[in-house]
Amino acid sequence: MDKSVASVDTDANCNVACTGRLNVNCGGAAAVHIYTSQADPFKRLIPSTVAYYDDFSRGMTQWTSSDGTFTVDDTGGLLAASSDGGKSLLRTSYSDFSYEVDISFPSANAGDAGVIFRVGNVGTGEDMYQGYYAGFGTSGNIYVGRISNGWNGLGSSTTTVQTGQPHHLKVRAIKAVIDVFVDDMSQPRLSVTDGTYPSGMNGVRVFRTDAIFDNVQLLPLQFFENFSQQNMDSWIIYDGNFDASTGIAIAQLPDSDSGKAVVDGYLFTDFSFEADITITNNGGDAGLIFRVSSPQPGVNSFNGYYAGFTNSFITIGSVDSTTGWNELAWQFLSEFDASKTYRFKVQAKGTAISVFFDDMVVPKLKVDDSTYGTGMNGIRTHQTYATFDNIEIYTM
Repeated sequence: MDKSVASVDTDANCNVACTGRLNVNCGGAAAVHIYTSQADPFKRLIPSTVAYYDDFSRGMTQWTSSDGTFTVDDTGGLLAASSDGGKSLLRTSYSDFSYEVDISFPSANAGDAGVIFRVGNVGTGEDMYQGYYAGFGTSGNIYVGRISNGWNGLGSSTTTVQTGQPHHLKVRAIKAVIDVFVDDMSQPRLSVTDGTYPSGMNGVRVFRTDAIFDNVQLLPLQFFENFSQQNMDSWIIYDGNFDASTGIAIAQLPDSDSGKAVVDGYLFTDFSFEADITITNNGGDAGLIFRVSSPQPGVNSFNGYYAGFTNSFITIGSVDSTTGWNELAWQFLSEFDASKTYRFKVQAKGTAISVFFDDMVVPKLKVDDSTYGTGMNGIRTHQTYATFDNIEIYTM
């Protein structure tokens, strides 16, 4: 095969490409790979509206190293040799995104490694670029900073790092807010605000340490809502009463057992969909509806999926407006605090659907179902009062 010409396959380890109208996530079950000539120094542009995955099983197909030494090691990870300015980049232009990677350190030292993002004007040498860096080292220090041919620290924290073990780093960048997670994906270790660089390339970086990078995942943000405008203007409410005047969506059911609202103007296919949810009494359940069509007022008056939780269990099912609820899986919740806000997430890619509760790394439920492939996403309550906030939907 002549690698100077783009080609496709259905392996799921590289970037996904698709076409479609504005505000429609048109990714499907099969990933599309773009292979480029190894002689091409600029690689190919990864579209900013699609997700990118890389486990380096195909080498450094999409990566360009501007400094330092990067090689794919015998375990399949990207080995970065210690240097003052080692960095390797993808040709991207993401603005708002979730960026995750596994990082391991072969030995203890005073250096650090991590990810660079919203990057431009890349040169050779320590801090020779413009953009942001978030990383950590075996010392346990976590850093986030803005770089413009020099370091400007924005925040720091600490964690526990073991050599020879992978640690999961996640950066969530939404407008000027940058959150940094290490291992625990439910709460950021650092949260800073800086809007200097709104978009740019993504990559990895080492500073005076060897490091191994693996399982890169870049998910562009498709929809975000924190109700800071104190309204529900981005939503279509089908039943129940939703009030966002306090900066959080409060679902009340004065005249109905059901409340549901969907994001206006979007269709979703493959995505990661998460929200902060609080159930304020123990009478029912609340959660997320997705791949929805034909919504109407009524408890099960829509076609699509619902994943939610009560004070005692978590559940996922498909809903048919004619035949009603079809439970696909459920699990007891051993501990529940009605005063606590829980992070709740659904990831749907093709027929594979995973549901996360509190722990954003290990799913509580996993099902395989092909009933619905695309549709609207939204929030739902059933026989309970609930609140919703910090809603994020990323393309997968």
